[in-house]
Amino acid sequence: MYYHVLIETPKSKKEDPIVRRDIKDTDKDTIINDILRPYYQEKEFDFKGYTLKKVIISRFQILASEELFDYYNKLENNQNSLEVFSEADILSNENNFEDVTNDFRKLL
Repeated sequence: MYYHVLIETPKSKKEDPIVRRDIKDTDKDTIINDILRPYYQEKEFDFKGYTLKKVIISRFQILASEELFDYYNKLENNQNSLEVFSEADILSNENNFEDVTNDFRKLL
């Protein structure tokens, strides 16, 4: 199992959210302690080089998948050689990625 954290801010475009991909199942505590806990406590936290706070985040989502992101990226982009799918497009595919945000929230 792999987890992917997707964050959108008013400054980030829908096609270009801030994403941290391929967090191993054994690293759940990293998501909880470094991202989720400060997010819900409305404290600043670092995420992929950005310092963020809940008040500037318009979308926060934790997704789970069986495979690494690159597997789905290759699958989606090879099936449709005329169209290139963005990271956000691929992560929005409910057949491959399950929204587990509420499951993580219950672990706080």
